[in-house]
Amino acid sequence: MSCSRCTAEPDPDFPDFDTWHAENKDDRQEFWDIAVMYGEQYYDREGNPISYAKWDWLRERDPGYRTLKHWHRGDGFISTVLLGKDLAPLNGPLMIFETMVFDVEGWRNACERYGSATAAMRGHDKIVAAVEAGQTYSEWIDQ
Repeated sequence: MSCSRCTAEPDPDFPDFDTWHAENKDDRQEFWDIAVMYGEQYYDREGNPISYAKWDWLRERDPGYRTLKHWHRGDGFISTVLLGKDLAPLNGPLMIFETMVFDVEGWRNACERYGSATAAMRGHDKIVAAVEAGQTYSEWIDQ
């Protein structure tokens, strides 16, 4: 089964960042300024710090940019994405990727976070394997 998240591709005709930024600055500057005012830091897929404007551009240019992996079964799915923001506890290691499980029996809204794309994809595969093997989240987390 495939979906728009799984098959999204960057728009080849989308303007480069500098052109896009100049064209959108008037409409979006307020949002970009709020992100800066609150000290929000955003990251690209490689874990490099980027501005909110650059994050905005990456998401708009490529609707699939945030999605690393996506798995379906019936109405349930497992999605591993780049959050863009660090959601680690204070002074903890960078946690900018997340795997969430939606509407899978025994795993409802389970969530795991990671610091790199490699770790996130590895974690995604482990969770999918556990779900396919019939394990519940509690069984998986206790191993």
